[in-house]
Amino acid sequence: MKVKELLTSASKWTIRAMARDKSDVQCTVEDSDVFCFCLLGAIYHCYDDYDDRRSVVRKVLRAINADHFEDKELAVTVWNDHPDRTFQEVKALVERLDI
Repeated sequence: MKVKELLTSASKWTIRAMARDKSDVQCTVEDSDVFCFCLLGAIYHCYDDYDDRRSVVRKVLRAINADHFEDKELAVTVWNDHPDRTFQEVKALVERLDI
């Protein structure tokens, strides 16, 4: 499964947590009752192989002009959690990158 297949609507996306259940309670990306994901959480859920995940994170970083950050995953999280970020921007990014 790709991130673009997971983040299909705004209700499937979240901020300030890797993942949440239907009650909006923070959970892990592996929990059986997980309902929505941030961009990084969706990457972790869809790409469990370390090398695949790392490659996808690097694609995202290049696309958001943040590949210079030392903490790569934090850069993705900061981008996802920006107060002005919209689901449409996230969806457009994952569609464009085909991840």
